[in-house]
Amino acid sequence: GIQTLLLGVVRTQQAPAMQKSATRFAPSDWHTANRIQSTTAVRQRDVAYNFRQSSHRLRNDTDSHTTWTQHSSNSKLGKRFDDVDKWKQSLERCLEAVETEIDSLTQHREKAENALDAKSVPTEVLWDCMTWREGRVAIDLVRDEVEAQLHKELEVLEAIKAMLQQKVKEAYEQLCVLQEAHEQLTFDLTDKRTALDIDGDCKATCNRSENIGFHANSTRTEKHIVTPDTWDSFSNYNSIRAEAEMKASTALREAINFTLQQVCGQSSPLTAMLCYNTLLVTQ
Repeated sequence: GIQTLLLGVVRTQQAPAMQKSATRFAPSDWHTANRIQSTTAVRQRDVAYNFRQSSHRLRNDTDSHTTWTQHSSNSKLGKRFDDVDKWKQSLERCLEAVETEIDSLTQHREKAENALDAKSVPTEVLWDCMTWREGRVAIDLVRDEVEAQLHKELEVLEAIKAMLQQKVKEAYEQLCVLQEAHEQLTFDLTDKRTALDIDGDCKATCNRSENIGFHANSTRTEKHIVTPDTWDSFSNYNSIRAEAEMKASTALREAINFTLQQVCGQSSPLTAMLCYNTLLVTQ
């Protein structure tokens, strides 16, 4: 009975407190709160809609920009591929021409060397004749016309040998220069073939290609990379240099031919001397 009485007293004390804490709103407040929530929801919905539309436009713009960028890159890459291929073909033709010129000049050098070797026997014969004639004694040791002709013929032969030796030396020097040009062309052509292979792989790569991955700093320009103008000038210099050396080699071959025609295969020392004098005048 006492517990029931106490519980009733507690409830009686709590009821006024609960009635004081509960706030009562008017119907207009209730409608206003609903309108605010509805307006807020509509505004957030509009923001979300606008965000979705912006995202959609951004996606379309990005797709369009990516497609155009790929098209532009493929066009530039195709032009670059054609430029490298043209240079490769040009360097191949130039390299082949240099190799042909090296072979031709080598043959002419060998002809000059053979002609030089062929003059050794006549020189030895002359020296033997002059030595034997020095064996004359007493009144027979005279300075006659034969001795003068022998000395003259020896002088002509020595001059011819010196001229042939000079041509052989010039041929060796020109062959060294041609070999340097050939080596430079070979290095340049090797680089062009490597670049052509790389550009060909890049040209064949598309969005459906396999093993495509993201590479960090792929658009970074390295410090040692040259400009297209410098790249073009380098190959152009190699070609111009090779052509100039081939032109010089052709002129040297013609000079060797002229020398051989003038001093080789003569039937007599007198004819050789006349040809030698003609050669001195023409040079």
